[in-house]
Amino acid sequence: MASEITLEEAKRRIRELIEENRTLGETLHETQAQVASVEKAAKTALQARDKAEKQAEQALKSAEEQQKLAAELRAANRQLTAQAKRLTKQVEKTKLHPLTPEEASGLLQQTLQTFQEGTSFEVREVNLTLKLATAGLGDQPVLVLPEPGAMEAAALHELKISLRGPGGLAEAKPGSLKPPVP
Repeated sequence: MASEITLEEAKRRIRELIEENRTLGETLHETQAQVASVEKAAKTALQARDKAEKQAEQALKSAEEQQKLAAELRAANRQLTAQAKRLTKQVEKTKLHPLTPEEASGLLQQTLQTFQEGTSFEVREVNLTLKLATAGLGDQPVLVLPEPGAMEAAALHELKISLRGPGGLAEAKPGSLKPPVP
């Protein structure tokens, strides 16, 4: 038989086949590790995409809500601006100047801050005496600051305000004045 191989030839071929089998096993193991890595990366990418889509949906919904709110606020602002113009014209015709307690407190705070910022002095204590009247503007209680001679002196109340703060008037905040009880 011409196709017979020698024992040495058979052993050599078996060693080559064993080596090829080992190499193929290593390649297979590396390929399986790569497939697992790609599958893990794909899963992570899909999760990231899903999360991004949800965030985009939420952002879009939030933007729509903000646009709606902005439109409502613009409409309210137009109404309040018109109301403020009307009330300003009404107040300009009178010698009485109504202020809500919050407006009075904010005005006082702004005045004190301007004084502190505009001078080299530190304002630590303020004693203020106001002669004013109280009234109602709709259902809102207001302080009425009359121009001199606009009201009888007997109709005015005296409001004394003392503001003290250890480091200045930082403790006096807008809205901290309370309206006097009539």
